[in-house]
Amino acid sequence: MGKCNTKSAYRACLQNLQEQGEPMLRQVPPEIIQLLNQIWRNKEITPRVQAFGWRLLRKAMPTGARAGKYSKRISKLCCRCGMEEDEIHLFFTCNFARAAWFSMSWHIRTDILIINTTSLTHLLLKLLNMNHPYASLTNVLTFMWCLWKARNDCLFNRNQGSPGQVHHMANAIMKNLEMVDILQTGRNTEHQGEQRVETPATRQGATIMTDLAIQGPKIYSDAAWKTNKSPGAEGRATTGLGVFCDLKHGLHPTIVLIQAKIAYLLQIQHVTFLTDNMSVARAAATIKPTDQQVPWEIRQHIAQYKQVSKELNPNIYHIKRDINGVAHNCAHQAIRRSQAGPIFSCSNSAHVNGACPIALALQNLFLQGIILHAVNFLS
Repeated sequence: MGKCNTKSAYRACLQNLQEQGEPMLRQVPPEIIQLLNQIWRNKEITPRVQAFGWRLLRKAMPTGARAGKYSKRISKLCCRCGMEEDEIHLFFTCNFARAAWFSMSWHIRTDILIINTTSLTHLLLKLLNMNHPYASLTNVLTFMWCLWKARNDCLFNRNQGSPGQVHHMANAIMKNLEMVDILQTGRNTEHQGEQRVETPATRQGATIMTDLAIQGPKIYSDAAWKTNKSPGAEGRATTGLGVFCDLKHGLHPTIVLIQAKIAYLLQIQHVTFLTDNMSVARAAATIKPTDQQVPWEIRQHIAQYKQVSKELNPNIYHIKRDINGVAHNCAHQAIRRSQAGPIFSCSNSAHVNGACPIALALQNLFLQGIILHAVNFLS
């Protein structure tokens, strides 16, 4: 008696077919085998994208041209432009795909890329070998998988979408992978008994899903708005700003400047600024305030932020509202207070008779148009 498994059953069936005179199975080219091995061994590629890459290289994708061979009810035409839909058209020559590849991070003209190339495998190799800063195997396959999802959404749900959404979907998948790696690294570090200061290995201004991986000083911020309306007149907007400093471990650009001022007055090095305003986080993370992606109306505030924080070596990230609750509550408290003088309170029993160093340092906090309402120090 022998041992029966899938591989042995496959070989037995193959041998039986050959004995009956069936033609030999098609041999897989070595460059495809090499790409498949890289896909399965790459731990940075999600399992669903790995399966997608295998189907793509083995010509098993149910495109219109392929699926239409087996049923007259399946259209062979692209659901967006009406051309015949094969892999090359779907991922590279369709107007939607061309616009997606030419969008942010890629800036690739696929109409030039496919010149003298008719094989999908050769196109992938051409992409990977073109020395593009973003063209890794993980990024390319993830982006193509997002193109496939956008195609299915258009075909089955009549949702046209936009090329920019493909980029955002791929970017979200990559950021989620980075955060999983960060959390795993943090667990391994704790297990080994090592103590070090870590910050997320994501680009400045990006969205992070948790603040637990950040060690060292953290300063959270939020803004709240209230419009006072009077009959027959336009409402006057009042803004409350809340800042929460964790030293134990709408568009309002002034908030990041306040964060930097607080860190500067308290002399906090390697601080991490966290805000739930994505536009402000991205603008503050730019190298130059005059960068094209920084709106004109906030460039002055961003320039001041850069000037104040240049010696602090800060990081800045965007976080979701649900992990920015303390700063959010502080902002709503500030908008409800009267314009009386600031209130300083300290719960540390050692800081009696007004000797709290935090309160003394923040008494010098001054920004034009900003009124300090309260400072609560919880030791």
